[in-house]
Amino acid sequence: MHFMRDAVRYPLFDEHQFEQEREVVIGELDRHESNPFGFLSSEMNNRLFYKYRVAKILVVTKRRFATATTEKMRLIQGRYYVPNNSAIIVTGDITAPAAFSMVEELFGDWPPPSVDPF
Repeated sequence: MHFMRDAVRYPLFDEHQFEQEREVVIGELDRHESNPFGFLSSEMNNRLFYKYRVAKILVVTKRRFATATTEKMRLIQGRYYVPNNSAIIVTGDITAPAAFSMVEELFGDWPPPSVDPF
């Protein structure tokens, strides 16, 4: 829970790590484009979810990802990683009162955004 709080609310966005990860993601996009099943899967999703594209289909192009910066990531994080766009799901050997207490302790002071992202 501490890790998730820190990752969502206080991401580091280290420039060096971000550059390395960008190269990894571009490689994944290259592999997806070169795989015939990748095209088939994309086309199937386009046809099945044509009414609700933004809810199901993630449109990421290499060009768009290549221009990503830590500054842009902070903008996205500040705009969409907000309480009214989040869900906390707790599983494991814990009681409901203990889970609610932990969530309140770690996330209770998370302020809502000044502008609704939707």
